[in-house]
Amino acid sequence: MKEMIIISGTPGSGKTSLGRTFEATCRLPFISTEMFYKEKFGEFRDYSHEEMLEATLELKARRNLYLANGISFAIERGFQKAGQVLRLIEDARRHGFRVILIYLGFDELELNIARIKSRVMCGGEGGSYESVLEAIEDGVRNFATISSNCDASYIFDNSGETPKLLFKANRGEEKPEYVIEKRFRPKWMIDLVTGGV
Repeated sequence: MKEMIIISGTPGSGKTSLGRTFEATCRLPFISTEMFYKEKFGEFRDYSHEEMLEATLELKARRNLYLANGISFAIERGFQKAGQVLRLIEDARRHGFRVILIYLGFDELELNIARIKSRVMCGGEGGSYESVLEAIEDGVRNFATISSNCDASYIFDNSGETPKLLFKANRGEEKPEYVIEKRFRPKWMIDLVTGGV
């Protein structure tokens, strides 16, 4: 079955690395704005409005090509603009795609910052403490709505060597499944699932 896998999470949580893994091991095309900008412009910097518009149109065309031709793919998306993500999900469904959401995170804000600094040293995109906090807030505010529109949703703790599954939900099922015991569930994951309530 054709699938669109949405990879989301906080900055520095390993979204791009996971997407590259899908691309390498499953031969699954991966759309990452960060990677695309670096390939197109050669470095991370402040892009002009025209450059951003050109890149956005090219990425949209690539995504539409996969959808129109029934090619499964993974796409990295933040949750800042939930409406855009929901439209993307609707579009994929219209084309007969199964939509899977993978959310990566972890408890330690310092680890996010350390990974971002390491990424910058290797020529990757930067980020600030504030951008991590904003991404956490976006996730808490929008995860439940976006997740409920996906066929399957998974939350992984990505603080170690390999992602550890914490939570999974399938569309149409009454209860999601917490994969770990209640006493070991991290607060960030509970906040995501409950909307911080």
